[in-house]
Amino acid sequence: MIELFYHFGIALAIGLLIGLEREAKPEESNDYMFGGIRTFPLLAILGCAAAMLADKSGSIWGIVIPLLIVGALLTVAYVGSVKRGDFGLTTEVAGLLTAILGALCYYGEAEI
Repeated sequence: MIELFYHFGIALAIGLLIGLEREAKPEESNDYMFGGIRTFPLLAILGCAAAMLADKSGSIWGIVIPLLIVGALLTVAYVGSVKRGDFGLTTEVAGLLTAILGALCYYGEAEI
């Protein structure tokens, strides 16, 4: 049980650090910014929970479907930013990477 808290805690810490960094570097226009200190920890926890679901169910779909949903939501965020004239993709890629890093934390690969 303690090990499970450790894995989720590491995922939460990674999400907080990425979110803090993304929020510390606001975009040029202060209209809208996807993700920050709240969104990225949630993505990391979601990745960790998806990995746990895949592990406990014995099916790879437990991790594939949540990551596809995250990818779809990040695509919608990117389309919205393109409509505002911002063509950068860094924040969206960081969001997907955060979810993947959360999954890796569950599997004990926190060193990555």
